[in-house]
Amino acid sequence: MRRPERAVRDSALISATAIIIAAIALLSIKTMVTISSEHGFAPFLPSVFLGVVACFTLFARRFRQGQLALGVFLLLIGGATVVLPRLLVKDFFQNDFDWLPVLIGPWSLFVGGVLFVVSLLDHRYWMNSWRTTLLQTLLLAGPGAFLLIICFLVIGQSAWRASPYGLDLSVASWLVGMGIFLAGSRFVPRVSLNTHHETVFRED
Repeated sequence: MRRPERAVRDSALISATAIIIAAIALLSIKTMVTISSEHGFAPFLPSVFLGVVACFTLFARRFRQGQLALGVFLLLIGGATVVLPRLLVKDFFQNDFDWLPVLIGPWSLFVGGVLFVVSLLDHRYWMNSWRTTLLQTLLLAGPGAFLLIICFLVIGQSAWRASPYGLDLSVASWLVGMGIFLAGSRFVPRVSLNTHHETVFRED
């Protein structure tokens, strides 16, 4: 099997595995974890921590495809978290727990935007084709984002107004995000610059 085909296959397997693990985590946390109303905003903390970790990956230039795909994924999830509650819940913002999507949505948009912008600013070091990169990014980020948005719609406002107060969706989204990042990193060739400042790509 040729390397590009193997990379696509392996990345698809990693992404699918991440989605399956995220689904198991979502169902397990929903049924087994109980959080008191006093700690209703605790689910926001994992997103803060993992968002900071995601930003630190920007120092690793060879992971730009993974960062771009993760950035697009977080932009989609963040946008859905900001927009959908306002469209679907008539009494949105009349409950204290409605602050949770208000916090998580913009945070996801911020982290996703940082990953997206920085990876594109550095495109000359890792991107061979805009069309190929766009296709790979959509294949990596699209399925996971679509499934999580569907879960968000199905669960409804109980996702953040009842225990575990969004922890299940938060953990599931970051598990999918890690799978997207790992799968995307396989598309990136190792880059080095020779003494004449010409870009040389070496496959692993």
